[in-house]
Amino acid sequence: MATQTKKREKTAEEKAAFAEKMAKARAEKKQETEERNEVKEEQCINVDETETKESPAEKETEAQAFTKSDVEKMIADALAKQAEAFQHTQVIRVQADVERVLFLWQAPVADYNVIEFGDNGMYGRITGQVGRFYVPKPELARVLTQANRDHIDRRWLIVLDGLTDDEREAMNCKYKDGEILDKGAFAKLVAIGDDILALYPKLCDSHKLIVAQRYLEAFENGSKYVTRERVLKLNDMSKKDNAKLPEGNPLKRGAFASIIDKMNEQDAK
Repeated sequence: MATQTKKREKTAEEKAAFAEKMAKARAEKKQETEERNEVKEEQCINVDETETKESPAEKETEAQAFTKSDVEKMIADALAKQAEAFQHTQVIRVQADVERVLFLWQAPVADYNVIEFGDNGMYGRITGQVGRFYVPKPELARVLTQANRDHIDRRWLIVLDGLTDDEREAMNCKYKDGEILDKGAFAKLVAIGDDILALYPKLCDSHKLIVAQRYLEAFENGSKYVTRERVLKLNDMSKKDNAKLPEGNPLKRGAFASIIDKMNEQDAK
């Protein structure tokens, strides 16, 4: 019969030494694990920094790509706006089969004076004293502002063609024979010489004043056409026209009286 060997129990010193050995092993393992984790975290940080850093060349390439994209978008938007604007642009044309009213602007204004007819001069933009423009008859109301009606009344704005007699009557532009100066006479009021003596009595009051103004300007500029004989005859006509004006009105002496006074002053020197 086999004998059973009894296992020896460890002493207290042996147990304490074993426990100390195990604790030391666990501490070393823990330290090793922490060191490995720190290395891994450092590697991860380095990788992240490497990925987030961009070289100047990469940044420049990206900026260029963005700018190009931006420009392409700007071009596309501009073309779209241009197309939309073209669709909504109102183009005004005077068609051949549409009745037109012909106007003549002739006024004693400065040569640099600019006047527009219609919104933004859509029917005419005239610099100086003389010019013509057309207005489609259906759109006539666009130019009949109060200012232009006043010009019509003063005979600065003249309707040459395109209205019936009744329409002229309503617009106060039904002219009597010889009442208004034609374009040629207006441009050469002084140079037509004695022809003005036959023309003057038929003119409207506004154009008679224009004649007097032109004669005064021509006299001051030394024109040879402004003679005393002619000015006296014109002033006699003007005094008859203005005979009923109250005393003190300068026109009662005649619209050419100031020219005669200046002539007398020159002769007295």
